[in-house]
Amino acid sequence: MDRRSGGQASYRELYRLAGVAVRVSTHMRWCEPHEFMAQTPDGGQAQIAVPGHWRNSVPLPGVFINRHFFGFKQSDLGRQVAAEVLVMEKSFPDGRHFVHLDILKMAGGVARFAMKISDNDKYPDAIKKIPVGGSCYKIFFVPWQ
Repeated sequence: MDRRSGGQASYRELYRLAGVAVRVSTHMRWCEPHEFMAQTPDGGQAQIAVPGHWRNSVPLPGVFINRHFFGFKQSDLGRQVAAEVLVMEKSFPDGRHFVHLDILKMAGGVARFAMKISDNDKYPDAIKKIPVGGSCYKIFFVPWQ
């Protein structure tokens, strides 16, 4: 339960793409495995089990994008790897919405795309543009150069 909203968050997958080149930051925090209750799209509840993972936030003017790195080891920190990226929307009953990224390491994966975050449309070749709620920013997926 979120203490500020007095209610449970619900989650919705906005987009999923495999083969994305991701730079893994060296400034990460380890999160132990944990469980929580989440609201389902039909109004029910589900117990969510989250494995241990690394996490950090990308601060942008007026908004943070939380990034959760699953399947990564400490030796991956500071490296660029191919990953599957899930863009998720987290919503609270009080109307707040956040975008976060679940980034899953691809064993032997090959990068075919890059992920960019920008406040303008300077990526005309993007295969997908996803607005970051509460800001002028968008997440772009572009062909890997």
